[in-house]
Amino acid sequence: MAEQINSKDPMSNFVDNLITEAGLTGIPDDFLEIYKANLMAQVQRRIGIIAIGELNDEKKAEYVTRFIEENDVDPMEMQKYLVENVSDFENKLQIGLQELASEFISAAKQS
Repeated sequence: MAEQINSKDPMSNFVDNLITEAGLTGIPDDFLEIYKANLMAQVQRRIGIIAIGELNDEKKAEYVTRFIEENDVDPMEMQKYLVENVSDFENKLQIGLQELASEFISAAKQS
C-alpha cells in the first residue's frame, strides 16, 4: 500500500490511500465524501474489534465508554490509549488494517 505522506491523521490517510488504490478517485465528490465516511467507520470498527479482543474486562468497559459511546472520538487519542493498554498493539493494528485493505481493494476491483 502507498505510504501515507500528508499531515492528516493516520486513519484519514489510510482511508484516502484505500480509495486511491481501489481506483475510486474518479467518483463525484459528494459521493466520495460519503464513501470516505463509511469507510472510516469500517476502519474504526475493525480497530474496535482488535481492541476488544485484547483488553481485559476493566479496560474494555473504559474503551467502550471513551471511544464507542462518544460521538466525537479523536483517533489519535484512541490510538494512544490502545498503544498503552494492548500488548504489541501497533503490530496487531497493522495486521488488521492490512487484512481490511486487502478485502476492500479486492472487492472494489471486482465491482
